[in-house]
Amino acid sequence: MTGPDEPLLRVRDLSITFDTGREKSQAVRGVSFDVAPGEFVGMVGESGCGKSVTSRALIGLVDKPGRTTGGSVVFEGRDILAMDPAALRSVRGRRICTVFQDPVASLNPVFTVGQQLALVMLTHSTPGGTARAEQLLRDVEIPAAAKRLRQYPHELSGGMRQRVMIAMALANDPVLLIADEPTTALDVTVQAQILELLQRINQDRDMAVLFISHSLDVIADVADRVLVLYAGRLVEQGPTAEVFAAPAHPYTRALLASVPRADGTPLTALPGPAAARLRLHGPLLGAFRSLRHRPGPHLPYRRPHRGLLDPARRAPTPFRRTRSSPCRLTHPPPETSTENSTADSAGTGGDLLKPGGNDSRELLKPGGNSSGELLKPGGNDSGELLGLDGVERHFRTGYGDVRAVDGVSLTVGRREAVGLVGESGSGKSTLGRIALRLEDVSAGSIRFDGDDITRLRGERLRLLRSRFQMVFQAPVATLDPRMRVGDLIAEPLRELLGLGAAERRARAAELLDLVRLPPHLADRYPRQLSGGQAQRVGITRALGPGPDLLVADEPVASLDASAGAQIISLLAELRAERGVSFLFISHDLGVVRHLCDRVAVMYLGRIVETAPTETLYRRPRHPYTKALLSATPGAGGLRERIVLRGEVPDPTDIPTGCRFRTRCPVGPLTHPERTLCEEAEPPLTAGPDGGSVACHFPHDDHHTAPVR
Repeated sequence: MTGPDEPLLRVRDLSITFDTGREKSQAVRGVSFDVAPGEFVGMVGESGCGKSVTSRALIGLVDKPGRTTGGSVVFEGRDILAMDPAALRSVRGRRICTVFQDPVASLNPVFTVGQQLALVMLTHSTPGGTARAEQLLRDVEIPAAAKRLRQYPHELSGGMRQRVMIAMALANDPVLLIADEPTTALDVTVQAQILELLQRINQDRDMAVLFISHSLDVIADVADRVLVLYAGRLVEQGPTAEVFAAPAHPYTRALLASVPRADGTPLTALPGPAAARLRLHGPLLGAFRSLRHRPGPHLPYRRPHRGLLDPARRAPTPFRRTRSSPCRLTHPPPETSTENSTADSAGTGGDLLKPGGNDSRELLKPGGNSSGELLKPGGNDSGELLGLDGVERHFRTGYGDVRAVDGVSLTVGRREAVGLVGESGSGKSTLGRIALRLEDVSAGSIRFDGDDITRLRGERLRLLRSRFQMVFQAPVATLDPRMRVGDLIAEPLRELLGLGAAERRARAAELLDLVRLPPHLADRYPRQLSGGQAQRVGITRALGPGPDLLVADEPVASLDASAGAQIISLLAELRAERGVSFLFISHDLGVVRHLCDRVAVMYLGRIVETAPTETLYRRPRHPYTKALLSATPGAGGLRERIVLRGEVPDPTDIPTGCRFRTRCPVGPLTHPERTLCEEAEPPLTAGPDGGSVACHFPHDDHHTAPVR
């Protein structure tokens, strides 16, 4: 057991190597840190930096060809790395529990939720049976707990499955919970619920939490202390508020500045491609020399750390106060002018998008970008490119008709970028597919460049497809694994433009250069690409036919902050240089603010609010929009957090009246006298600010504050 001033977990000089037979790769190199009893510690870094493999080593789960080659992991006075299998089983699942990123992969599809909870308790002889399993589901705020015990994982939503995983982790009353990217695949409102739940568990049970994430905004919202990993090394650690307000290491500064934020903070990308920066055989600081004298005031975390825990319980023990970084620059950089900073980095190879070009690390601001003034609301070319009028898409299932899109009207102008936001299940992706005629409509009409294309078929539709293309969320899933990158890029050039082999090769080389991918990648297969590279290939395929309109469906949702910043800047440059219009679908409102002129907010198949981007972010009118903005990680200090209870209603059983009333913080739930919300569905009504809103009480400012 540990004393009051001793860490619960003490990791010292942990090293992990992967030996594939052809080469050895050191994934973790001399990592040391502590976790105190009851402490909430965040671990952050890019994909491939060693976060997940470090967490697996803490419970003895490093799989071959990986092996622990050095160091110690002392938990409650015992070295986990020296334990035999029987001793490990007594710790895993009882004293230390893990919640993984993908609950679908972690839950057994052939057992009910109740059976899986019972198995966890039975393995460690924990009493309680069905009654305890039901109580665990209540503890993680799953409604109708008795009913859920009889259901299978596929019958639950993504957020509910993650809650089941947390309930399983809590079943044996552990003292340390390791959460490995538990909210990455969730939209912002469900993510806010899970984060609040983990904070409450941390407080109520005095349970230590090691929270692993690539989202710095999430870490800022929940963690007492933060560990920053880069290329298998711990490059900085310290109290979260201190590290984010005055980061010591250049990598931490660059990582913070690459996060798209809903408050409009300028977006700055990390220098160079991630693959080059994460190469394990060079100097750790090499890729960041150009950032040593970067100015610091633009960093987004200039706010007090916000959390649910009593401040008295956050009083740091001596080892919790430790602030460290292996960088020689162990203090924030001196204040320098932007001009001096740019001159200092010129010619260092730090340009993200164009090797040998000018310094473009300051890639994008709302309303501006590296290549000039970004098109603003009202600044796009006049004329409609895409028009949707009252479109509906209903699906017939064994449970009833699903009204995925239910009477939506929306336009996208020439050279305009329109953001479409909402929770999972709101109908965003279906609407995007309808816009490109990948889904037929049940009712309504679609116009493209003035022509009605609602019923267009055959060769005429195929020829038109060269003018509108889609960028999908999961690039690897949409790229044929049997084809090389060059062939993947050439395929639409052959099918839609009829180009010959020589023309296709030349055009593919031009497109690779356009999206800043090296020519040798043309000979690789999709599995040999990073996530960011695969998404660039997807963008390249979409750009090949020379479209006027791109529908981008969550193009950065699966990427870490640095790779996402690269894709965001690339899309902004394409828009500015080529005049491409965008329908940008996302649940990340920070990304939308950086790219879009107008925003449409969608809920349960209908648009509930539209407005010019800055108007919507500064003066949202619909309570659902306010909740989405407040739930965005990093919004703390800018607006009061509104955590929506419950989930999006079943689209086969849509509530009468206002569809949002069952979750609305200003509707009948809190104001029973507002029966109008139950009786009539509010129409989408134009407002004086160029927007429109579908709400009976749009001027109710309960639970909201304007962005500063």
